[in-house]
Amino acid sequence: MNIFNKRPLSLVLCILLGGFVLFSTYSIYFLIASVLCAAGFIVYAFLIDKTLYLRVLSLICVSALCLGVLLSYLYFDLWFKAYDRFDGEVYIKGEIIDIHRGDFSNRYTVKTANIEDKLCSHYKLHFYLQKDEPHVKNLTEGAEISFRATLLPISSGDDFDAGSYYAARGVSAVADGIGDIEIRSIGDEPLARKFERMREFLTRHAVMLTDEDTGSFISALLFGERDSLSGQVILDFTRVGIMHILALSGMHLAILSLGIERLLSLIRIGKRYRTALIMLFVGIYVAFTGFSVSVVRAGVMLLITKLLSLLRLTRDSVTSLAIAVFAITVATPYAIFDTALWLSVFATLGVVVFYEYSARRHGSREYENTSFKFYVKRGLLWVISSLLASLFAIGATFLITVKSFSGISLIAPISTTIFSIIIEIIMYLGTVLFLLGWIFPIGFILT
Repeated sequence: MNIFNKRPLSLVLCILLGGFVLFSTYSIYFLIASVLCAAGFIVYAFLIDKTLYLRVLSLICVSALCLGVLLSYLYFDLWFKAYDRFDGEVYIKGEIIDIHRGDFSNRYTVKTANIEDKLCSHYKLHFYLQKDEPHVKNLTEGAEISFRATLLPISSGDDFDAGSYYAARGVSAVADGIGDIEIRSIGDEPLARKFERMREFLTRHAVMLTDEDTGSFISALLFGERDSLSGQVILDFTRVGIMHILALSGMHLAILSLGIERLLSLIRIGKRYRTALIMLFVGIYVAFTGFSVSVVRAGVMLLITKLLSLLRLTRDSVTSLAIAVFAITVATPYAIFDTALWLSVFATLGVVVFYEYSARRHGSREYENTSFKFYVKRGLLWVISSLLASLFAIGATFLITVKSFSGISLIAPISTTIFSIIIEIIMYLGTVLFLLGWIFPIGFILT
């Protein structure tokens, strides 16, 4: 099945994104392979199949590939190679956007202004300070500072590829030999930090209404606050093969959005108002949970789908997925280094392809039978369909999973199918817990 059939926009976006991703590796082999593919596409369009549609599409695709190469150079050669552009000590001005406090030293993440007035030199940098240094007490998130330092590449250990890990978060270099630190202004606490404090407060509230494990588990499912999860809970989920359920993703956003839509439909809110309220919820939820790439991908897809529904246009999941990934990489190009994004994208693509193939093969069926045998049959079909969808998702992410985690869980499709219903119920009860837990004994039920 050709998933790009009658989807020229998806094809163009995928080629543009493919050029962007492939050339970020600086490999001459990808350059040669892409040139050969582009040449072959043009030869086929102009010498073999001479239809006007294919000719125009081939020119657009080749142009998209060239644009991907150009954007890749601008983003990765200029953006991520700060240590190659600046030799020796440089004067840096920027804003502290994150502080990681350790036992003996703190790691600061700084978003810089243009360094030495060079264009395209807005970077995220790390620098470290010992806790006994004089400026440490006054350095807070949101503060604007200036200092002198030498920019170096991020070093990696034997067991941890720190360069790739921090590249996926937009950090391009380490500032070494810090000197002449000046705090220019204190500034306000970043919005992300305020959301983080709110998530921590809600976690404590959930624990108070239930117990330590239950409250932490509900907080992890609803807004990704996993720091309070016990090691035993994490071990149990890993053994069963459903650790991905605890990683905030599009599944969690879809469950909550569907629940809100059902509730609004139940109280007879019109379709347009329902769609507008769900779109508002999606935007708030994505921001509140810290802009996780998998949640952002799902959020953009959902917003596109709801917008098309509002405008009464045709909805297409593959095109929505391509637009979502394209939008994420334009806004945060370093996201292409994030394994979570590609696991989310390919798993979604696998599920979409399965259901599209199933719909084309079997078509839509209307059921009017209400016998017990009918419901048993529908239940079995749902189980089989869910297992096959999980298998398609695992197949689509197989290479990434094996490369990243050196293995794959064979029990995951079965355990995901079994626990997906339970997780959905727990998420809805958890939402009621936060809203009405001080009135109704929801905490007792969940515990």
